[in-house]
Amino acid sequence: RLALFFGAWVDHLVAEVGAERASAIYSGGDDLFVVGAWSALPGFAREIRRELDAFVAHNPEWGVSGGLAVVSANHPIASGAAMAGELEHLAKSHRRSSGKSKDALALAGESIGWRDLDVVGAMVAEILALIAADERELPGFGVAEDAPSALARSFVHRLARIAHEHREACKSLRASGPKRSLAEIEQGTRRGRWAWTAAYEIARLARRP
Repeated sequence: RLALFFGAWVDHLVAEVGAERASAIYSGGDDLFVVGAWSALPGFAREIRRELDAFVAHNPEWGVSGGLAVVSANHPIASGAAMAGELEHLAKSHRRSSGKSKDALALAGESIGWRDLDVVGAMVAEILALIAADERELPGFGVAEDAPSALARSFVHRLARIAHEHREACKSLRASGPKRSLAEIEQGTRRGRWAWTAAYEIARLARRP
């Protein structure tokens, strides 16, 4: 039955995105490989997860993991496929504080559960709206309404640096000492340097006229 989903229904979903934004190179069995616009594929991947959830009658034992590699338009497809495959393995190693693993999407070197992807998509849409009025929508995640265009792009880069510091703190704590649960790692890094840097940057932004 999964062959029916990946072999037929996924082609329908790709067609809905539009040939100019996505194209299925392979789809069958329990696997697929799609190329397309970087801005369209995260929302498309989420739609596949939603449709699969409906297809299996919302059975929590079923899920899907994927990798999204961002490359230039003239990048060799075979190389891009290999990069996406490595990210797929990263997604399959994703684990949550509840103990559940896999069922995630990996991109930009990080894996994220599908539920968290909705939150991240909404946050990205808000940041885009704060940067420029003509970039208010992230395809597949909606539009952030009534957000003023006030943020400098440099502030987004600072947020990215803070996020990197947080990830490195988590990795360092995970690699040192006894084995810790995700909840313990999150608690242990909550008051790290990244947190104080974030508080400073946000307070500094709030003082701007």
